[in-house]
Amino acid sequence: MKTIIAFLLLASCTQPIKNENVVLDNVDSILLHSKKHIDTISVILPSVDKTIEVAEKQVLTNLSNIKSQNQRLKENAKVVKTITIRDTVIIKEKTNFWGRKRTSTDSITSIDSTEH
Repeated sequence: MKTIIAFLLLASCTQPIKNENVVLDNVDSILLHSKKHIDTISVILPSVDKTIEVAEKQVLTNLSNIKSQNQRLKENAKVVKTITIRDTVIIKEKTNFWGRKRTSTDSITSIDSTEH
């Protein structure tokens, strides 16, 4: 019994065996995938940047065209409004049975408006 306890005590006091040849497959595969992604991104990014620059130039030219069209439309859209007021006075004469004349006046107002 003493020999077994002594053996267990000595076995537990020894240093564990380090296996330096152990390769962590999961970590290496993750690093390889990330390196592949980084390489792919570094190849694709310049072409994406060029595409974005072309789209920006198109948007800026469209914006300048729209601004110039807006300015021309503002110049052309100056509206001249003409209002003509016509007053008409109507004089009515009535004679009664005895021959006496009565005059009455009515006025009519008309408004015409035109836009140029």
